[in-house]
Amino acid sequence: MKRNLITKLITGVFIVILVGMESYQAVSAQPVRVGVNYTYRNAEPKSGFGILLEPTVYSISRFDIDVRGSFNTLNTQDSRTYFDETFNIKVNHYDVCVDALGRLKFNYIDPYIALGVGYTSYKIVGRGYSQIKTGFLYDGSVGLELNPIPYIKPFVEYKYTRSNVNRAQILLFNPNNSFGQLEVGLNVKF
Repeated sequence: MKRNLITKLITGVFIVILVGMESYQAVSAQPVRVGVNYTYRNAEPKSGFGILLEPTVYSISRFDIDVRGSFNTLNTQDSRTYFDETFNIKVNHYDVCVDALGRLKFNYIDPYIALGVGYTSYKIVGRGYSQIKTGFLYDGSVGLELNPIPYIKPFVEYKYTRSNVNRAQILLFNPNNSFGQLEVGLNVKF
């Protein structure tokens, strides 16, 4: 399973890099960031990985406006007991987001804020049972991007997300429709 996830992540990063290179050639005057992130949040599933593509659409001296597209996947496998019976469940959570991002540019650190919308999907699989719950989401983020090397940009970000996925229990799994998450990642700037 982990090997399959790693293969999907590497394939996704490769596709995002190719799209980023095409975008860079199309608007070579503006930078494009391509990146990966690790996500930890205060709701189940707790952690996962993501990829992102972030072209700059407008830039003046110390301020950029970017559009960021991101895809995150978070997975968990758990055992839950209900009426003295143990259920093994597997939860796959995916979200796709588009954010407008405002960034202040300084020498070694760039603070930013972002607001966006997206689509989220939970797939819950248990003994003889499978269900998919989907919905729309909106999010707000604050973050810092570090500039230690000209083209390598590590970042840390706190994101608050709220979705319209209902909170009804699904096979003893209760998806939160609002949660905070911490993302740590690395962007490559073209």
